[in-house]
Amino acid sequence: AGYYSYKWAEVLSADAFFACFENGEIKTDMTDGYKHHILQKGASEPMQALYRQWLGRDPDPQALIKLYDLNG
Repeated sequence: AGYYSYKWAEVLSADAFFACFENGEIKTDMTDGYKHHILQKGASEPMQALYRQWLGRDPDPQALIKLYDLNG
């Protein structure tokens, strides 16, 4: 179970990365949203709820596949 939590953290990290960067450019609306929805609220709400508030969706595991270029 411990390994799974590390891998899930990688999914969240990769998904957040691709949400905030596009074609080498920082999407400031997304980074500002991250600060507002995730960092400012801390542990006041469940992380899954905060993530949904920020992106309007659940984390996308495909982001990890994209990060490691595993599509073939």
